Order: sequence, then structure tokens, then C-alpha cells
Amino acid sequence: MARRDELKEARRAMMSQEMRVIDAIVIRAAKLAAFYGKSHNLDRAALTMDLESAHMAHPLHLDLLLSARDSDFAHDVFGIHRHIDRETGEMKDCFMPRFAMKQTEIEAARIRAVEQERDGDMQCRIDDGKYDEEVH
Repeated sequence: MARRDELKEARRAMMSQEMRVIDAIVIRAAKLAAFYGKSHNLDRAALTMDLESAHMAHPLHLDLLLSARDSDFAHDVFGIHRHIDRETGEMKDCFMPRFAMKQTEIEAARIRAVEQERDGDMQCRIDDGKYDEEVH
């Protein structure tokens, strides 16, 4: 139960843009499964949670995944659904999504986020007229 609460909290924290892309990925996956006559095996809610967990544990290039050709898309989406450990968010059986970010990309994204947060804080101080007092 604690893992479910953690996932709910993490979902709330996940950016709305990422959630929209994950929803679009699930819709595309459902259409692909229906095309191949496998839609009866697809639980959309479970797939959504699996993709969210995978993205939180190992960030994915969600936009690239959404626009990938069918074979690469199916490999990652259905592979995540099949191989994710729902307790930890980690992949089992040595599965690695093709659209997983490399560690250097993850670090670069974190640095950008910190810089954006810092720049946003500075912008707030400038807007408040407190820039000279707090920064200099």
C-alpha cells in the first residue's frame, strides 16, 4: 500500500506535460494492440501506471517514444508493461527501453531544472524590486 501512495504522490509531482504525453502513448498503444487483435489483453490503467513508474525510475524520452516507428514503440511500451517490477519501478530480465535517457542526459536535465528554478527565483526578486538587495 505504501508503494501505491508513493506513486500517487509522484504522479501529482510529475509535470502535466509529461502526463499528457504518457496518456497519448497509452492511447497509441491501445490502437496498436487493437490493430493486432490484442486489445482484450491491454489494461490501460495498468499500462499508464507502468509507464509513469518506469519514467520516474529511469527517465524516458517521452516525446521521441510517442513519435517512434511502431516496432520501436511496441518494444518499449509493451516491454515496460511486461518487465517492470511494480514494487520498485525497476526493469526485470535485463530489459532496457530504447528511449531511456542516458545517465549524462539525466544529469543535464537536472542541471537545467535547477537553473530554471534559480532563474525563476531571480526573476521573482527582480519583479518584486528586491533584486539589488538580495543578489548584490
